[in-house]
Amino acid sequence: MDTYLRVATFNLKSSLIAFGERRWKYRRELIFRMFRELDADVAGVQELTPSMRRDFVSNLAGWRLFGVGRGGALFDEHADIAVKEGLNAKLLKTFWLTRRPDRSSRLVTPRSPLSWIFPRICTVAEITKNGRRIRVFNTHLDLMSDAARYIELRIICRQISAYQEHDPLPTLLCGDFNAKPDSRSIKELADNGCGYENVRLYNLSEGIGGTYHFYRGGEGSRSIDYIFASKDFQLSDFEVIRSSYDGLYPSDHYPLIASLRLTD
Repeated sequence: MDTYLRVATFNLKSSLIAFGERRWKYRRELIFRMFRELDADVAGVQELTPSMRRDFVSNLAGWRLFGVGRGGALFDEHADIAVKEGLNAKLLKTFWLTRRPDRSSRLVTPRSPLSWIFPRICTVAEITKNGRRIRVFNTHLDLMSDAARYIELRIICRQISAYQEHDPLPTLLCGDFNAKPDSRSIKELADNGCGYENVRLYNLSEGIGGTYHFYRGGEGSRSIDYIFASKDFQLSDFEVIRSSYDGLYPSDHYPLIASLRLTD
């Protein structure tokens, strides 16, 4: 029996950087409404602060969040993986995009100055649907430097490679990569798995148009959000959700949703 999976990625926009009608307390019901309408099985979310996380858990019945924050008190954001109730799921780990992924003390170089304030992490979880185990990675890469993003993706690919060597599984990688499709980091990942032979992930987001719109709507100004999948998956449908509610947008990013099929 084939297994069908709906996977999404959505940058929710931090509650710490917003003013007026863009403040979290005005957007959260829109976020929850859009999340319900996405009807995904699994979703990577970015810029999830602790207060947003509490609201998410309290207001979205039927969903579980897996992930650990990056620390730093006020800036303790999560790159969590949301999983619909009814699917077996477990958190494997949240790791740092540093020279030593088990700790945050040594940041990779070259770095942008903001990276010292906003260090980067990646969360990995395993879900099971119809008896099929699937490994899911979710991340939010450096804002300023494509050189840093390239190194961060190499760290992620190294982690994927290690998992695949030990226990090969259908694999998904999603998130806000802060990189355009023609950037070195995206091309390296799509072309050769950043140098790892057993990392072959295909860009499902190619040619979809802008995903970042800064609350302006329209087609979006930049395509920086992605869903990558291993060849185990067949793509049935892919969509950028550009909905607004009474002219208001839940976030400055559009969510992406892919419908995938795993054949036996």
